[in-house]
Amino acid sequence: MLHYLRKTGFILMGMSLLVALPLFAASVETLLKEAREKAYSKDYTAAIIIYDAILKKYPSNLEAKNGKARVLSWAGKYDEAEKIYQEVLSGYPKNIEAQTGLADIYAWQKQYAKATEFLEDILSRDRKNRDVLVRLARFHMWAGEKKQSIFYSNLILKIYPGDRDAKLIKRQAQEIYTFEFYTGYNYLRISDNPSGYNLYAGIRYLPKTQITMYGQIDYLDKYNEIDGRGLLGGSYQISNKYILSSEMGISPDAEIYPRVFGWIELSSPVFPSAAISARVFGSQYKVVDSYGISFAGEYYTFGYVSISPRVTFSQTEFHSGGKASDTAYMIKITKFFTDKDKIFAYYAYGSESYKAETIDLIGDIDARTYGLGGTFFLNPQFGISPFVEYQDRSKNSEFVQFGIELKWRS
Repeated sequence: MLHYLRKTGFILMGMSLLVALPLFAASVETLLKEAREKAYSKDYTAAIIIYDAILKKYPSNLEAKNGKARVLSWAGKYDEAEKIYQEVLSGYPKNIEAQTGLADIYAWQKQYAKATEFLEDILSRDRKNRDVLVRLARFHMWAGEKKQSIFYSNLILKIYPGDRDAKLIKRQAQEIYTFEFYTGYNYLRISDNPSGYNLYAGIRYLPKTQITMYGQIDYLDKYNEIDGRGLLGGSYQISNKYILSSEMGISPDAEIYPRVFGWIELSSPVFPSAAISARVFGSQYKVVDSYGISFAGEYYTFGYVSISPRVTFSQTEFHSGGKASDTAYMIKITKFFTDKDKIFAYYAYGSESYKAETIDLIGDIDARTYGLGGTFFLNPQFGISPFVEYQDRSKNSEFVQFGIELKWRS
């Protein structure tokens, strides 16, 4: 009898476990689903809390591990995400989600060779994996590797005819360029003074590498004075997180332009949709010296809109004696229609030193400045950039500028 009861008890216990297991599994699936929903709505903190709760009870749950790593990478915490993905791969070397996750992290940090290495490994086992093929086409495009990007785009279209992503990436790859030539004209209407104009032309060298450069020459007719200027600038990607940019210009014996000026700026992403920067600058004019520091940020919202505030602290020293301290504020909003076409508007208040490229005397002059413009490409190579700016200045003066820039890419 005792043996029978024990046997019956074990059977009942087993049946209970069989009934409970699906319910228990559903509970984990519910939590995973909730974490995914939080992540897609950009509530990264809540998503990570849920994944941590799952991993606390089930440390080897791969979906929770990969999910947490994915959310951390979306939040810009690349090092933490990479550590988790590597942990997954140490136990499961062919885990596709961990491999593609690592590839994404490296690509977002512009380490394209490392990113494509993981993807090629997956492709060697699964030649028709669409997600991997799309990543390869996109990452090669980001790296400026035109031929490779088009190759993978064509391969996708061969396997999956009409694929939208492949069509878009192929079109973007076909528009990759290294040089941009530009020229512009600004008409300057100045109250109580003769009108003037500014002509300029330049070339930008923009390879998909760590270094970009540009050079420009200017001709200015203003206040019945003629000035010429040459400038050179560029940027260098120091590491995955920091970019160093700089510009310097010279205009010997200038009356309006600074005779020598320069600035250097360090910028860094805070997370994938935001970046901050700090700039130091200095200018030597005919009658004053100006120098200072500015801090700026850029945040990309939904709908491809960029918000860029900047605050500038400057010191002006007059050669005749005396000095002035100024603070200027600026905010710029840009709406992107594509990676090339955009419109923008900006507002600034304070000393003109809020922008180093100003084409006027720097002094104790404050202004309210309103600007509006855009860039529109009529075809992949040729574009135009019109703009208008109005300054309501102290000392009862007004400036209006109308300008247009022509661009040609090759």
